[in-house]
Amino acid sequence: MSYEDIIAKLRKEIMALVPKRVEISNIEVEGPVVVIST
Repeated sequence: MSYEDIIAKLRKEIMALVPKRVEISNIEVEGPVVVIST
């Protein structure tokens, strides 16, 4: 699984967890930490 695949998977999982009205404009991965900017 490539880095891009992991980011896409994380984005999908997070989008499934948050309310649909909330848009996540940016998800940054810094080492083991995932930073979610809304």
